[in-house]
Amino acid sequence: MALRSFLLKNLSLNYISFIANGLRQNPTKFMNILRTKTQYEALFRLKRGKIPILSKSGHKWLILFCNPVYLLAFSLFQSKENQPTIESASLEQLLANVDKLHTSGFEAEAYSQLCNALATGSAVYQCAEVFWRAARGARAMANATHDESARKALTYEAFEFAKQGLALEPQNSACHKWMGILLELTGRFEGTKKRIENSYLVRDHFQRAVEAKPDDAVVLHCLGAWCFEVADLPWYQRKLAAAFFATPPSSSYDEALKYLLRAEEVDPNFYSSSLLYIGKAYLRKGDRTNARTYLQRTVNYKGDTVDDKQSRDEAAQLLKSI
Repeated sequence: MALRSFLLKNLSLNYISFIANGLRQNPTKFMNILRTKTQYEALFRLKRGKIPILSKSGHKWLILFCNPVYLLAFSLFQSKENQPTIESASLEQLLANVDKLHTSGFEAEAYSQLCNALATGSAVYQCAEVFWRAARGARAMANATHDESARKALTYEAFEFAKQGLALEPQNSACHKWMGILLELTGRFEGTKKRIENSYLVRDHFQRAVEAKPDDAVVLHCLGAWCFEVADLPWYQRKLAAAFFATPPSSSYDEALKYLLRAEEVDPNFYSSSLLYIGKAYLRKGDRTNARTYLQRTVNYKGDTVDDKQSRDEAAQLLKSI
């Protein structure tokens, strides 16, 4: 009843009708995804009046305009006749479908399929391969919304998925990759002290991942970003690190560039943040020519995630200083 009351106060009548239909059909699934008052308030806060415009074509709903969080909600609670029968899908089919959707950029649908599978409670889906993909999906959804509360809730959801995957399969390189990424991202919400506490753990997860897959551009970027952040620590944060560790973490801009340029070689122009870090590392080294090249590439990067916007804004500011 608390959930229904919240929806009635915060959403339009059209969207209430849509959600109510989803609740009638599968309330357990709804509550599994939005388990607490805090989570569903975070997901729907400040979204009043932003209602998806939908059209039906054959057996598929087409999203003409939609906030990313609404897109996730829609794909989770669409009517049963339009919904894939997750219960009948094999693990191999689920993973293949999800990877295809991810590669094609349909992150919300990929994530909803994983959540639907986990919500069945089937032991078939309780495995590392499902959990690390769910972590990847939740992170993608977090990166698609500009609502800070929703972004935080989804980031922690992703972190829990990564932990579950790693607990089931401690040698899984993808679980190590996402555990490292999400330890760093959750640390950003918790402050400098927590990020420093996590620093060695983050690096160790990335190193485990890159040992198994040395040409994974995402892991190479993450290691490069880790090296840059450590090399770029101001003196007072270095003193704080010294209080936690007998040997505080250390690195250099050259080491950062080694990983970042390798990531760019493996998968050119794959991530705006990677281009930004390369530009910043060159700038710190006094190489203004290469810094300007990569910062301009960051500004020109086509992408609409939160990371992309933040990278473009920072690169534009740095270019003004060169």
